[in-house]
Amino acid sequence: MLYLAMKKLIQSNPACDVTIPDPYNERDRVLTAEEWARLYAEAAPHLKPILLVAYHLGQRYSEIVKLTWDRVDLKRGMIRLRAIDTKTKQPRQVPITPELTQVFRDLYKVRYPGQDRVFLRDGESIRSVQTAFERARKRAGIKDFPDTARPRI
Repeated sequence: MLYLAMKKLIQSNPACDVTIPDPYNERDRVLTAEEWARLYAEAAPHLKPILLVAYHLGQRYSEIVKLTWDRVDLKRGMIRLRAIDTKTKQPRQVPITPELTQVFRDLYKVRYPGQDRVFLRDGESIRSVQTAFERARKRAGIKDFPDTARPRI
């Protein structure tokens, strides 16, 4: 169809201006065990539990920072994400590791009244960890690792 349109209606194929992505342009990078230990050691206190969840469970950044206590089931060892909580709009259950169970128990002990979010800083919902993450990454001496507002750990 486009070929016929080029004969009668348009001068050139607009798809020719679209660049094809380089299949070798990989952006994923996984921290080594040593890098992870350095990053975690340098992280601010409010960032550490977020890093642990990302590292152990591989959840998306928004799923972590928007997590509420009604989604965390410590008795069954699960995080229950609703369809509206996920990028794919599919509900799912994420098993919690024993280390994270203790982290969640510790966070539960110091939760703030009227706050349903799990991860807080000074009693307020965390909006971004970009600055804290970037500072920890630099102090840990980690290079070539994403320093975006939504770090993939």
